[in-house]
Amino acid sequence: MDRIQLHKINERLEFINELILDVAYRQSNEEVLDTALKKIMEMLQIDYGYVVSYTEIDKTIRNVEIQCNLPDGFLEEVINYRFENILVRDSIRDSMKKEVSIVSKEDLSTPYQKYISKKYGFETMIIVPIGFNDVFSTILMLLFLRKEKDNILEYVPLLETIGNTLWVLLHKQKIYREYQNNIIRTEKLKVLGELAGGIAHDFNNLLTTILGFSQIVLTRELSEDIRTFIDIIYKSAIDGKRIVERIQSFNRKQLGRSKEVHLINLIVESGIEMARPRWKHFYETHGNNLIIIKELKSNSKIYCVEHEIREVIINLLSNAMDAMEQGGTLTIKTYDEDDKVVIEISDTGPGISDEVREQIFEPFYSTKGVNGTGLGLSIVRDIINAHEGNIKLKSEIGKGSTFKLYFNKYIEKEDALISFDSDTDINLNLDKEVNILVVDDIPQVGNTVVEMLKTIGLHADIETESTKVIHRLLQKKYDIIVCDLAMPELNGISLSQQVKEKYSNIKFMILTGWPERLKKEDHNSIDLILRKPITMEELAQAIKNIL
Repeated sequence: MDRIQLHKINERLEFINELILDVAYRQSNEEVLDTALKKIMEMLQIDYGYVVSYTEIDKTIRNVEIQCNLPDGFLEEVINYRFENILVRDSIRDSMKKEVSIVSKEDLSTPYQKYISKKYGFETMIIVPIGFNDVFSTILMLLFLRKEKDNILEYVPLLETIGNTLWVLLHKQKIYREYQNNIIRTEKLKVLGELAGGIAHDFNNLLTTILGFSQIVLTRELSEDIRTFIDIIYKSAIDGKRIVERIQSFNRKQLGRSKEVHLINLIVESGIEMARPRWKHFYETHGNNLIIIKELKSNSKIYCVEHEIREVIINLLSNAMDAMEQGGTLTIKTYDEDDKVVIEISDTGPGISDEVREQIFEPFYSTKGVNGTGLGLSIVRDIINAHEGNIKLKSEIGKGSTFKLYFNKYIEKEDALISFDSDTDINLNLDKEVNILVVDDIPQVGNTVVEMLKTIGLHADIETESTKVIHRLLQKKYDIIVCDLAMPELNGISLSQQVKEKYSNIKFMILTGWPERLKKEDHNSIDLILRKPITMEELAQAIKNIL
């Protein structure tokens, strides 16, 4: 090898090194390709250049990624034709996937190829493969206004190296974008968790009132229809309680889950009933007709968190209704399939495209614009995964979609734990009178707890200002104090310390939606912690434990 050849090789190696250094830290594929194209065109004194991707199935141009110095009207002409008819013969197109191809004007075969060559005056073309797969291909197109086929042959190895290098760099960009997207998704989840912390306290207070008084009402004599309505309110409040707990888990990284055995049809029926007011109002208001078909043929039970499975049902029913704004048919089925219990929800909406289907379970992905959070189906998937289940989607454009949920059948002969109703015995039957002081700065929440305590047979009073509690203790003897953690002026922890210092025999209970935020030393003056919102069963059990 003589000195001239060594010099040329050294120049090309330096060019490759310079190119890599220049494009390696570009922030997008467009920047990488634009920088590379301009450098290659400058080195080889190329007149026109562009990077194009096209589909492998029908050979139509997918996208013109980048361009440089193209004459007016060139892209508009070629973009509307199948790529194979524009500049490339079959034999060249097949070989260019593996190596750089050089095409002169004489190599063109079809009338349209010759027309393009004559109109825009190019004499030689270089096709540099960048990346190919079964879906689409990307190539670098370099066009000369002069005959350069023989002169350019010595640059073929360099161009092949450039093509391979660009493919590696573009793959690096893809990994970098995925990394950035993961960071953004993590930040979104972090913000959502912080937002949950801000609203959870207020929601828990509202749910405490709804939950408490619905249970109190259920202990009274009621007509059957009123009892049904109140029971729905109670179960909805329970679901709200669990949903708030799961939202809070964004911050504490864990779920407080209590799985029990439930008949699948009862969960599905209750989910349908809770969703019914929405579709009744929506379709009647708009004068459209929704046909509901129920085929609940499974008699099996599953081991689950009931409200979570009901939430899945309601979410999928709501999505189906959103897909059928003009009306349609909604079909809900349950059946057994070997050792699985299957829930099937179908709609006759417009269907879901393959592109949407690939992302539909991702957090924050929504097709509803400002009307959607993008969390619904992500939560559905997470709930099903947590129950060791499976979800499948089948959809056809113009015909509708079907979601199938698979759960393990519960085969042991055990009954589900009974939830609260009017027959549940919550009276503690204590042999002594117990006086309880409820401390909460929100009167409706404090009064709810007072009424719940009275319903289970205890004496209770309310105090809305924590700074007045010590004075109240001088006026009346109390056995237990039930205090909200977040109190103005004097919070629950500080109050417990003051009470214990003067009245060590008084039992002190804290109510909070965030018990995990309490420090270890905070527990020194607290006898028991209850997570808000509370049910009467939880309150009765807490009193029993503390006494």
